[in-house]
Amino acid sequence: GAKSIQGFVDSFLAVSNTYRTKLQIPSILNHFDHFVSHCPNPRMVRKAVQKLSSVEHINFKEVFQTKFEPATELCADIGNTYTSTWGIGLLSLFCNSSVEVGQNICVFSYGSGSCSSMFSFSVQKPLNVQHVPAWLDSRTLISPDTFDAISSTRPKCHTSPFTPSESLLPGYHLSHVFSDGVRVY
Repeated sequence: GAKSIQGFVDSFLAVSNTYRTKLQIPSILNHFDHFVSHCPNPRMVRKAVQKLSSVEHINFKEVFQTKFEPATELCADIGNTYTSTWGIGLLSLFCNSSVEVGQNICVFSYGSGSCSSMFSFSVQKPLNVQHVPAWLDSRTLISPDTFDAISSTRPKCHTSPFTPSESLLPGYHLSHVFSDGVRVY
């Protein structure tokens, strides 16, 4: 809700200010080539960047589209991955932008307002991740009823011995749990 968004924005501004001071630079937004942010949803990132753009007197639309938006696209497609969201954002950045060796990336990590951090690094070598969007597009769409059926088998997977009666989805799946807890996939 509104309080969650405000907490995210406030945390982003505070950490940006602290990091800017630590690096002794006039502007976080002008200093880095790309940004990756914790991204529960792109709207929260947009609001935080809009506020920081206002504080730093920088064109919000331009900085968001070129430096932030490429890192939010997979998060918008996948949804909130919680702890791994900035990692998904980094993957998204490499999938959706021309990241070059030597460019600097700034990362904002957010922990429900209780703990946030900002760090940066220089790209040492490009990542070959162009296959990721096609791989995600190949996901199997299932109905809520099928999802519920799959989810209802999870508690049984933690007992031993256990053998699923059928594989509900193609791909990597649990085949058997032996009485000593050894799992076979």
